[in-house]
Amino acid sequence: MTHTTQTTARYVGIDVSQKTLTIAIYPTDEVWTIDNTREHHTALVQHLAHLPIQRVLLESSGGYEKAVVSALQQAGLPVVVVPAQRARYFAKSMRGDLKTDRADARMLAYFACCYPVQPVAPCSPVQAELKELWARREQLVQQVEREKKRLQTVQSEAVRASLARMLAVLKDEIAQIEARVEELIASDAALAQKAALLQTAVGVGRVVAYGLVAELPELGQVSHRAIAALAGLAPVRCESGDWVGRARVRGGRPRVRRLLYQAAVVASTHDGRWRAVYEGLLGRRKVKKVALCAVARQLLVVLNAMVRDGRAYERVQA
Repeated sequence: MTHTTQTTARYVGIDVSQKTLTIAIYPTDEVWTIDNTREHHTALVQHLAHLPIQRVLLESSGGYEKAVVSALQQAGLPVVVVPAQRARYFAKSMRGDLKTDRADARMLAYFACCYPVQPVAPCSPVQAELKELWARREQLVQQVEREKKRLQTVQSEAVRASLARMLAVLKDEIAQIEARVEELIASDAALAQKAALLQTAVGVGRVVAYGLVAELPELGQVSHRAIAALAGLAPVRCESGDWVGRARVRGGRPRVRRLLYQAAVVASTHDGRWRAVYEGLLGRRKVKKVALCAVARQLLVVLNAMVRDGRAYERVQA
């Protein structure tokens, strides 16, 4: 039996659902359930504030975790949010297929003890709003793409008119969101400077720059390897004994990866440096998509250094 004292480090796991939170503390094995409401978040923070909390760990749960994460961070508690897939893998390694809220909370609490990662610093209100606005913009852009595809195939004039009206509404919503994003970035001197700096790079226009500011606040603050991993552009190698598989990019933030891929397409066409990288990879028989992903990763490394050092991009002529 584990002996605990008032000063023994505590690790908290929280299993999140739409209506409830199930909280477990390791190693004391306390488990209880509360409503997932702001009132109960405040009570939880007050309870945890009197304990020697080392780490609070939650898995991403479709956004239902955002409010409690914000409350915990504002109280100065060390919070880590892990991808749901990573938590599932850990659970399978520990106890097979057992699946209850209480068991999940206990597993997350133990995972918090075993998972040596630095808690994420809380976002500023401006950064938090930017992220949500950009996610909404991406949803609307995808709806526009779907409606355009429908417009290509339908024959009914009434349906075509309906699609045209919907496209006009969606484009107006996108314009309004972009205007709000621009307003928020302009209101913050540091973000405005970052956006302006990014736009000096070939391939990085206003949309890409604003998207990176919104979705990748770590830009300029972490290592090149870490920033590539965050964007899902770090190749993951597959090896076993003498067998060596093809490295692939995976994970990370898909919206960021799409922005950088778009930038790579433009940069490899209009900038001598990136055209040389792209053509060199094609010369080594890399497929075009793989070559563009490599350009996107190297471009991100340059952007990371630019923001870190506060210097503009230096274009290389053909």
